Amino acid sequence: MPRILLLDDDPELRAVVTQVLIPRGHQLVVCDDGDTLRAAAAQPAALLILGGRFADAEGRALLTELRAAAPVPALVVPQGRGEDDLGALITVGQDGVGVLRRPFTPGALLLRVDAALHGPSRGVAPDGAGPNVPRERFAEGLPERLAELERLTTDARVGDRAAIEAALHQSRQLHAAAGAWGNADLTVMIQRVEHILSVALDEQLGPHDLRWTELAVLLTRARADAGSSLVDGELLEETPLKVLIVAAEGEALEVAAQFGRRRSLQMIRATSLEEAVRRAATEEPDGALIEVELSGRRGGFSAAEALRALPGQAELPVAFFSADGGLANRLAATRAGALLFLPKPVTAMDLGYAARGLEDRARPEPLRALLLCVDAEKRAALQGLFMADGVHVRLLTEPLEILEGIARARPEVLLLDLTTPFLSALDLCRVVRADPAWQTLPIVLFDGPDDDDAEVEALAAGASDYLGRDRSPAALIARAKGQAERARHSARLIARDPLTGLYPRHVFREYAQRLLSEARRRAETIALTLIRLDHFARFNAEHGYAMGDHVLAGVGRLMNGRFRRHDLRGYWGGDSFVIAFMNERPTAARLAVSRFLQDLSQRRLRTAQGREVSLTASAAVASFPSAGTSVDELVQAAEPLLDQALAAGGDQILILP
Repeated sequence: MPRILLLDDDPELRAVVTQVLIPRGHQLVVCDDGDTLRAAAAQPAALLILGGRFADAEGRALLTELRAAAPVPALVVPQGRGEDDLGALITVGQDGVGVLRRPFTPGALLLRVDAALHGPSRGVAPDGAGPNVPRERFAEGLPERLAELERLTTDARVGDRAAIEAALHQSRQLHAAAGAWGNADLTVMIQRVEHILSVALDEQLGPHDLRWTELAVLLTRARADAGSSLVDGELLEETPLKVLIVAAEGEALEVAAQFGRRRSLQMIRATSLEEAVRRAATEEPDGALIEVELSGRRGGFSAAEALRALPGQAELPVAFFSADGGLANRLAATRAGALLFLPKPVTAMDLGYAARGLEDRARPEPLRALLLCVDAEKRAALQGLFMADGVHVRLLTEPLEILEGIARARPEVLLLDLTTPFLSALDLCRVVRADPAWQTLPIVLFDGPDDDDAEVEALAAGASDYLGRDRSPAALIARAKGQAERARHSARLIARDPLTGLYPRHVFREYAQRLLSEARRRAETIALTLIRLDHFARFNAEHGYAMGDHVLAGVGRLMNGRFRRHDLRGYWGGDSFVIAFMNERPTAARLAVSRFLQDLSQRRLRTAQGREVSLTASAAVASFPSAGTSVDELVQAAEPLLDQALAAGGDQILILP
């Protein structure tokens, strides 16, 4: 297993290198500074990679020093075009030192690493034939990073040189990351942003220079694209979930059909094992809901086995329903791989829970973890293992920033290393549990003493789970995933509106109030945006309440796909929806919502009579703390603006002065 040393201060480079190299069997040691690199280089290494600020003269001195002791091959990854020349200087007179210029693809990185390790003749397949590095992990944090770049450029426009330099640094990182993850459109846009900022740094552009306007438009477009769903289509037909329901009697099939129409799901109905297999083979469902008593006492279990024997359906998520809710039947369902077991008669609420469970399994959203670990080598190794298992991990190296780190990352599980120096992980666990916002957050403590007393103390401190230092990383990953999945499932069952898939009013109010308390403590703003469908009562009167429910379900799904993960979205009731944008100006909230309203107005719906109709909506933005200090105060402040917007014809966004 080749041992590779990575020295850099660029999180994106670390993420790409980790995702590309660890699955190929390389041992990666991440170093934060020259001292840790020298210590790591005391053991034989096959390759040294320098990135970030170390791809300059400082890195050149380190290379010269280390290669004087052992001529280890090296790869330099400069930050941007201005630093490429510095990276090239490092190679002067030094054999075995290469430069990988940004933006680069995962395949290009593999080629250069493989050439450095084995010689240029060996090589690897070009990009596209190598491992499939998930782009979602880059995309997940993209809106937040673009928002930060927008904030920096706002300060840069008034001549703040430090802000220009910071914005240029951020744009170079985004440019490199977009190229590395294969995002061609973003690469082009950020390349232009980088060029404008470079000119601003050299020429001191005035605040009214048209290039600032161009830059703002580019960032607005990039941010809107980053927050949009990956697939465009009709509002109520965006890759609907396909559920196969197999039942001998008609009542369950009819309930499922009505539910599917309201929720815009594609319900594939079958009344026998043979029909189920035939339809599944041609329509490829995302999940199946099967009656246990199909074609016999327990024919549903045979149907599940037959469905999973079809090509590509070995992992088909399955739920069962039955009039017999006894333990024997439930055990048999569990052994048949049941995701859920529902009692008859099946209700619309049961189907809502089942649909969400099947969708979670068929289209899994990566779990989010926050890891506090001071040891750089351990941190990099764990991050690579977690990410290889489909868990998105954000890193925290400063124990004093634990609450701020949780607020930024909003993880589904928190991992605390018990070997953390200076501050006890047990005390940190107690601090987190004392915060009302994080009392239900799963916390896993690991790498502690292997004895019962230590475990009891950890659980008493509020830990959800505990692993001693003799447990493997695989056990830690399994425990963390289990905690996060159970918490996610419980939250969705309890907190989601079954029609829209959003937080209902009482849950949104509770969560948003926590955010307001957090914003007050951190002296930040929150832009609360109330969205109301224009003339929705008239729409219901003309087209019926079933069609109205159809619209509400589609709007909810569109909202779930159009905004950032940490933007809190809710269904306020009736014709109204609500979003809380954390630490955002009202103008930024307006930009984010404008794309959503534009998409909504451009979609066409088909009524039962075959007519095509469209809908518009209006929005009002009220900011904390200027417009109110509670959720209800902010909503009350926004409602008159919505009345004004409707009186003016609708399809507008108004901001409270």
